[in-house]
This record gives sequence, C-alpha cells and structure tokens, in this order.
Amino acid sequence: MLKPSLVVADSAGRAFDLAGYQALGMKGTALFSLRPEELVPLPLGSTLMSLPKRIPLGLNRADNRVEALSQYTPVGVFIAPGWTGAYNTAYRETRNPPRLPLYSYTAVCWYKSAFHIAAIRVEKTFRHHAGHIDARLVEQRVRSVLKTHGSNRIITQLALCAREYGCAGAQNFFLGKYECPLPSSPFCNARCRGCISLQPAGCCPAPQSRITFTPTPRELAETALFHIQRVPGSVASFGQGCEGEPLMSAHVIEQAIRIIRQKTRSGILNMNTNAGKPRDLERLLDVGLDSIRVSMNSVQKAVYEKYFRPKNYCFSDVLKSIRMAKNKGKFVSINYLVSPGFTDSGKEVKAFLAFCKKYQPDMIQWRNHNYDPLLYARQMGFDRLPARDMLGIRKLIALIRRNFPAMRHGYYNPARWQLSDKRDPL
Repeated sequence: MLKPSLVVADSAGRAFDLAGYQALGMKGTALFSLRPEELVPLPLGSTLMSLPKRIPLGLNRADNRVEALSQYTPVGVFIAPGWTGAYNTAYRETRNPPRLPLYSYTAVCWYKSAFHIAAIRVEKTFRHHAGHIDARLVEQRVRSVLKTHGSNRIITQLALCAREYGCAGAQNFFLGKYECPLPSSPFCNARCRGCISLQPAGCCPAPQSRITFTPTPRELAETALFHIQRVPGSVASFGQGCEGEPLMSAHVIEQAIRIIRQKTRSGILNMNTNAGKPRDLERLLDVGLDSIRVSMNSVQKAVYEKYFRPKNYCFSDVLKSIRMAKNKGKFVSINYLVSPGFTDSGKEVKAFLAFCKKYQPDMIQWRNHNYDPLLYARQMGFDRLPARDMLGIRKLIALIRRNFPAMRHGYYNPARWQLSDKRDPL
C-alpha cells in the first residue's frame, strides 16, 4: 500500500520528499502517521513554509522508528482559506528557537506524485482565494476609488491593506465583491497571544500594523454604503485584523449604523468581536447590527482567559453577549480557533458540545489557529496530552454536524440570503 512520504527543506529553502521516511502529523506533542484516506491534494492558494531552528520528524520505513533529521528543516503549510487542518507538521525544537511567525503549520506530505495535506473542507466559496483576485485589477480599482474617496481614512487604510499586506478582504472591497472591512478601533481590551496587529517588542512580528486613529461615524457609514449600494448580498463588518476591538469604539459605530440604516435596509451589518462588552454590544444590536462573529480559542474559561488575557472583562461577559444576541434574534457565529490536539481533546470536545447545546450558535467558522504549535501547547497546558485523548478534527466536525443538524459550518460571514438558508454550505 502506497504511504505518504515526509517533506522537508534544505538549507536553501527547497522543499522535497524523502522516500525512505513516512510522513507524520503532530497534535500537541503526540505523533500520528498520515493516512491516505485523510489526505487531499494541496489546495490552490496554499503556501509551503519552512520552520527555522526546528528539526523534522519522520518514520523510518526500514525499521519503523521515528527519527529526527537534523540536517533538514521541517515544512508545514499555510492552507488556503476554506480548509481546516487536521494535524500540525511534526517536528521538535532546537535549543531556544525563535517564535514562529503567526501562521498555521499544517502537516504536508508527498503522495501520488503531488503534495497532499490532511485537511477538511469547510467552505465551498472562494472569497479570499488568491487565484480569484487579479492584482492588476485591484490596483486599478484602488486608484479609481481613491480619486473619489481619498479623504476617507477608512478607505485609505483599506488601500494600504490591499496593496501592502495583500489583504483579500480589502482587495475584494475595491473589486466590489463580498464583504466590506470596516476597521473601527485602535484600542483593545484583550492582549491576545496571537494578535496579528500588535505584538510586544522582542516577540514575533505582527503580520500587519494596527490603525492609529478612530474613524468618524460618517467615514464608517460612507465606506459601508459605498459597498452595499454596489454589491448585491453584501456584508459590512466592523472588526478587522488591522485594528483592536471594535466594541471599544461602540459610540462611533452606533452612530454609523444609524446613518447606514437611514439610507438603506440592504446588506448585513456584522461585527467581528471578542464580545467582552455586552452593554455596548446591546446598544449596537438594538440600532441595527445584524450579526456577530465571536472569536474563541476555547469554551473553557481558564484556557480562554489564558490566551486572550482580557482587560476589564471576563469569559462570562462573552457568554452573556452570545446569549443576548441570540435572544434578540441575531445571527451568531463562533470564530473557533482550531489547534489540533487541543480543540479535539476530550475535555474541550465535552465542553464544546455543552456550549453548543446551551447557547445554540448559528454557525461555527473552523479557523486554523495562526500560532506557534508547540509554544501554544505549552502555554495552554496540553503538551503532555496522550494521543488516546484526541478525537480528531474531522471526527469533531462530524460530531457537531450530527448533534446540531441546523448549525452552519464554514469560513466566512454569510450574506443576508444565507442567514435563512438552513442548508449546510457544503
């Protein structure tokens, strides 16, 4: 039976397979053989990444033993949006390694003459797929929009994000497609370990810079209306990677929503949030916010707070916000940060089932957690968890589907026509 081969990189960064070694996946620190039935060809738009100052682990086919191959560098995959990885790439650290950049590092192998990964497709649309975005057309549209809206600081920020960071959300805004990003706050009430817009000195660099201004209500409304009026089925979302927590600017957003809803009832007004300020959130829901997406690495209080490190709020505030939004008939998504080995651990699975039963979120967005895998395992305390206590990411998703058949699964915030569509997007 053909088995997948280990993929490594040499000192020049060239990736290749070692036919004498079977590929392994890692969850926490537990190792697993990658099985052919779990594999899919490397999705278009995914990126192979080497893990510096780390040593790849492979199963020697000759003696069936795990070996550390110190002459090579491990290779993982930053998967294209819409796929959730089942394993991290298998490696061990050298002494005092630098923190890995804030990406996910899904296990990759060579199988049937092509790169493959163990991943689950959770979204069929291609909103953020690089293959569906024409960079030259983006630049043309950026220049055109800036000519008429260049004084709007939100739109100039989105131009920066589209050009410098390659942000697909910002690029789609200029292309007149899908979801409109509305960065709203330079401040945050959490100190997330994996924050992608602000990291302490001496840590891994943040992939993008945080906005330095609080926009006016009219800037937010103008940006949202520009998008909604030209994009059927559009979504406009407060809360983006290039900002802090949008609820910190609730007073501004409330006025912006009022302006938008005075002009149109079209479009979904969404907020990507940590939901740590339920009173402020309630005001926004009452004036017209349609949906929220709440980010969580865990539904266990201790683990959540260990990662988010909240300031002036606690986990119970998050739960209060979710319940309140549901009681008001709003659409609630959970932005679930998936870390193989923890997310599918027995304790988290049990807690997540109880959470879904009690709070009935409308959708789970299964997001790969962009964080150093072994560092996260140590920080969250599951680095010694045995393999027998891990259900498997694929089985977890299937379990949630089975127990909550009306719940949606995906990767993106749904448009209005999708909110009443109870069919799973896959």
